[in-house]
Amino acid sequence: MCTPIAFVAVLAAACGSGEPAKPATGSGDAGFMTIAQAILDDHYPRNPSVSTDLGIHTYDDRLEDFSEAAVRNESQTLKGFLTQLAAIDPATLTFDNVLDREFLIHELDGRVLELDTIR
Repeated sequence: MCTPIAFVAVLAAACGSGEPAKPATGSGDAGFMTIAQAILDDHYPRNPSVSTDLGIHTYDDRLEDFSEAAVRNESQTLKGFLTQLAAIDPATLTFDNVLDREFLIHELDGRVLELDTIR
């Protein structure tokens, strides 16, 4: 038989504070890493000289494409990545990935500014 005090304690624990449970730290890391890899996979072929400097020789036979269409395409692609990054709740990331997410957002914002405004 359950005592009234035990019943109240169990009921209070089950009800909680009424706030939804916080997401587990690190639960968003896999999704973030997928987006981060997609950003790199997009960056390397668009910037073959940088890729070569990094030791990635897959694009050694290419040069950067500065055509209007390529610039417009890169800007749109980066805006899509920014939307995906913004959709990730930082509370679901480990500390290192929170920092990496912020870094990527600022880098992509800067690049979009450069492509769309500064030219």
